[in-house]
Amino acid sequence: MTVMAGDSDRGVKFPTKNPSPPTLRLRRRTAFEVAEASNAARDSIKAIVDSTRTPWGEPTQLDQGKVSELETSLRQLEMMLVDRERTAAENEARQADRDRELAEGEALLAAREQRLKARLEQVPARAAASPAERAALEQLKAELEKQEATLQELRQQIREREQFLEESENTLFDIVQAQQEKETE
Repeated sequence: MTVMAGDSDRGVKFPTKNPSPPTLRLRRRTAFEVAEASNAARDSIKAIVDSTRTPWGEPTQLDQGKVSELETSLRQLEMMLVDRERTAAENEARQADRDRELAEGEALLAAREQRLKARLEQVPARAAASPAERAALEQLKAELEKQEATLQELRQQIREREQFLEESENTLFDIVQAQQEKETE
């Protein structure tokens, strides 16, 4: 409900799209899930390396069954890699959407501030504002500060997500590079 400045018994209320914005969180795997997936990948890679080398590091002759088993294992690792890359791409797309929404929110906030400044400049200067007007202005100021604080929190969350994505991509790249080096051996 919007109230005019002449109403002394009511404060100014601005309609909002979301009264309280939802917290943005990435679905994070538990440490146990991450460790379990990493151990499974390590065990699979170790099994491949062990089956192609003797304990002294010399190459061994493999039968056709063992070769096909190793190929299957490598394909599974490759599928896991493709899945992780797809997930990273989806996360990047979601991050771009969030960045765009944040930029739109900032633009709307800046427009509101400019509109408020323009309204204040249009009002002829008076000796003092009425108590209702002062209360309305204080409430508006508090609302703007609350929105600015929310925007700052969203910016921080975006920075944390970007850092998480970068770390995940680096880890994934290291795993792929190590796998490729082992395949070329």
